[in-house]
Amino acid sequence: AALAKDPAYVQAAANLAALDLGDGKPDAARARFEAVLKHDPANVNAHMALAQIAVRSGASKENVAKLIEAAIKANPVAPGPRAALIDLYMTAGDTALALSAAQTAVAAVPDDPDLLDRLGRVQQASGDVNQAIPTFTTMAGLQPTSALPHLRLADLHMASKNADAAAASIRRAMQADPRSLQAQQAGITLALREKQPAQALAIARTIQTQRPDDAIGFMVEGEIELAQKNHEPAIAALRKALTKPNSAMAAPQLHLALLGAKQNAEADRMAASWTKTHPDDTTFALHLSALAANQGNPVLAESRYREVLKRQPDNVLALNNLAFLLVKQKKPGAVALAERAVKLAPDQPLLMDTLALSYAQENQLAKAVALQARVVALAPDTHDYRLNLAKMQLQAGDTAAARVELSRLVALGKAYAGQEEVARVLKSLEN
Repeated sequence: AALAKDPAYVQAAANLAALDLGDGKPDAARARFEAVLKHDPANVNAHMALAQIAVRSGASKENVAKLIEAAIKANPVAPGPRAALIDLYMTAGDTALALSAAQTAVAAVPDDPDLLDRLGRVQQASGDVNQAIPTFTTMAGLQPTSALPHLRLADLHMASKNADAAAASIRRAMQADPRSLQAQQAGITLALREKQPAQALAIARTIQTQRPDDAIGFMVEGEIELAQKNHEPAIAALRKALTKPNSAMAAPQLHLALLGAKQNAEADRMAASWTKTHPDDTTFALHLSALAANQGNPVLAESRYREVLKRQPDNVLALNNLAFLLVKQKKPGAVALAERAVKLAPDQPLLMDTLALSYAQENQLAKAVALQARVVALAPDTHDYRLNLAKMQLQAGDTAAARVELSRLVALGKAYAGQEEVARVLKSLEN
């Protein structure tokens, strides 16, 4: 009825299209917006709605881009479609096209902080730090009370191993927006890195003053004290955190603090009480599972991970950690669990490493080596992955390839803490 009165009324079309999509009728939803565009060809929202339907329908990057470009043509100075085009290319991993789209966007709408943010992040992803710095600096000039551009600059400087410049940017972020939690957390990390725990605690207490009804300030204080092995003050702060809303993340930290203070009986009581009153707290259940594994109790850890999976069969962390535990115990069943984890979260090196180890345990060595080679390619600076690859190559009988990987690890010297294990594996080749 609304569309009958005004055929260009895009909100009515959107509501009807949502019903169409709910009924599994994407063509009908698409037709709604095409009808709007017949009456109002410059309607940016209708163009963007068509692009969103195309994404939901699994259209190619090129087809979605054409629809977004139609929205840009309809209103060249509207930042939304230009931002969507940049995001499309970044999501697809096409940095070159994303950079071109971002540069064109900023040229068309030069004073939009959101577009500048995207341009800077694309420049950083392209490895062009020298261009990203002035981009974020311009963004900071447009947003004098925003911490975000300074935090972006801090990330850039840290990636360039310029710790002093990163520290200066973090301080500017806290000055620009004294209530920015993200800036305050960066400031705490900086203070701890500079071995100034008192300064870190001062920031935590500022958070408590600014957010008296929030757990975060007390949680942060507890974490700072725990990092300094000051267990009693950590316990006090974390107990305060648990009296506030949204404090579940403080429970694992409090449990660790109690254990660190050698209050094992109290830690057990706290864990039992929390589990009873929060039976659906998967985070705490995973904490207890990992703790059992780290304390050398694989049977208890396995039992706890399986309990998590009963409640959340698709919990990626539980699937991965249980698979890894089974590999370490040389028990069957790891492959199925690890494959589910990788399917749920593709291209994650940690999960793929566990799956490769699972394949190797079951002597599916071709699969193990191929997958572990991908892991190393995705995370070349995680040297344990390379050591695992060498071991799998040895298990598969490819001594030459294993020697190549081991020699790369030897060349790292003290930069890799696992040299003793590398030496042991090399020595085994001589026998």
